[in-house]
Amino acid sequence: MITFAIPSDLPALRALWRECFGDPEAYIDFYFQNRFRCDQTLVWREGGAPVAMLSLLPVSVICGGTACPARYIYAVATGNAWRGRGLSTRLMEHARLLLQERDEGLTVLVPAEPALFDFYAKRGYTQAASLKTAHFPVQRYSDGGYAFSEGLSAAEYKALRDARFAREGYLCWDEAAIGYALRENAFTGGFACAASLPDGGRAAVVGQRRDKLLWVRETTLPDEAVEPALCELARRMGCGEVEVRLPADSAVEGAVRPFGMAGAPLGGGGYFNLVLD
Repeated sequence: MITFAIPSDLPALRALWRECFGDPEAYIDFYFQNRFRCDQTLVWREGGAPVAMLSLLPVSVICGGTACPARYIYAVATGNAWRGRGLSTRLMEHARLLLQERDEGLTVLVPAEPALFDFYAKRGYTQAASLKTAHFPVQRYSDGGYAFSEGLSAAEYKALRDARFAREGYLCWDEAAIGYALRENAFTGGFACAASLPDGGRAAVVGQRRDKLLWVRETTLPDEAVEPALCELARRMGCGEVEVRLPADSAVEGAVRPFGMAGAPLGGGGYFNLVLD
């Protein structure tokens, strides 16, 4: 039987998360205290207890130039003892029908590993977005006039990313979701800062320092500023190399890979990021 979660399900859902994803207890606490909602979580019950789940996080996707309500499918999980019975497929189909009734028929997701692209393709999903990953050593550029400050707010970050990435197929998170993404990034040891540009503009940089690597989950820097600005930031943080995720059509040299999928054709040129991957 499929229902939405109820508060008394939380111990079972936490155990299911632990079994399927293997996250530390502190992270499980953080997610369930800050992002989880019963009315956004479908569960499959056996004997009244949840044995499989998926989350339906609200988001908007630009379709035909308009922001259309959609749901991001996240944390699809089935307990080991119940795998191979098609429970996740049934949950996804139930979600599709439910959202159609609510006029929120579009669902999007990011497969956790390459093999899952085929899994979701067999369930009607098509590629909707790619990401480019650029990797470069830190070089010393002449003073480009970049300054960095902590304290990037969710409101400013949303405004910056909407202005930078808006396009057909853009996954547009609201301010609350962006606020959670910033807190989650900080909780896992990351940073978020605003970069002041030589022309007086501002850009966001969100990422983590991983030993001598500056890993940038997302930045709204213009293409021409990506390498000089991030090299300057990496140098200040004591890093020797940079890895940054960018839109697939960025002019910065890098490798492009499939990233996001949608339950309806979006053309493949969209931009998905900040997806809690």
